[in-house]
Amino acid sequence: MVMTHPDSTADGKTGTVTGNVVNLRALPGTNYELVAKLKFGDKVKVVGEKSDWFHVEVPAGAAAWVSSKFLDKDGKVIPAQLRVRSGPTANHSDYHMLKRGDLVKKAGEPTKDGWQKIEVPAGAAAWAKKEFVKLDGAAASSVLPSSVPSGAPAATREAGGAATSGAAKPADGAMPPEQKEPPKAADATAPVQPVPPQLDAGAKPLVRPFSTTYAGTVTSLGAQTKEGVLTHLLSVRRGDVMQPVAYLVSRTVALGSWDGRGVKILEGQEVWYPGWKRPVLMVTLVEAAE
Repeated sequence: MVMTHPDSTADGKTGTVTGNVVNLRALPGTNYELVAKLKFGDKVKVVGEKSDWFHVEVPAGAAAWVSSKFLDKDGKVIPAQLRVRSGPTANHSDYHMLKRGDLVKKAGEPTKDGWQKIEVPAGAAAWAKKEFVKLDGAAASSVLPSSVPSGAPAATREAGGAATSGAAKPADGAMPPEQKEPPKAADATAPVQPVPPQLDAGAKPLVRPFSTTYAGTVTSLGAQTKEGVLTHLLSVRRGDVMQPVAYLVSRTVALGSWDGRGVKILEGQEVWYPGWKRPVLMVTLVEAAE
């Protein structure tokens, strides 16, 4: 398998994982092997993008294998270039290239077939679907009616995709040619997206007391935490997926302090906008769930 060169428009940005479990793949396609799994709320460094994929730095503990015959006894790379692969065979996709003299840290003994697991090299990057990573600092919709008191924290977690295997890969050694864009395929578990709908400037919301008891997990949307901007979601677990229940925003509660925590929302108001499938909760009092 050949490496894919990312576009550079997202280079140097950071992002937050919005999926419950998000697959990080060796190449930008759901038919390529997993390198690691990211979890909801993980922060990532985005070093590039291609189509609907972000190229992000690989976390420690990810799958990283090289052919042991190309390492000396101290763990230095012998050839001019050495591919780092997602598994211990030449059929696993490569996602990073080492150069002669690079020093790697071995993780255990080599396999009987001559493959050495190593710690993830600095700068190694793999691919995550854009829909599961929200770039930090992205704008959000202003939704606070001026006459309504504010609310508190909220959250959502979403599912990533399933692992699949790749096709035949080229031998270690030479620089690979440019890869054509792989065919797109949907991950097995599609999440409910936490992106708020566009707000019609003339829309008149329905404001009312809570119609039900709200409890769930608080999750940051990664938006700017300024007055009138959606910053969090409230989610509940349904099967293997965290399903968003409501958007949340507050002028009085420090929403960030509740990120990733289970809560009960005790006081506030519901704000329903035409065409929205879930309300905005203007929460004024929240407590930790038991």
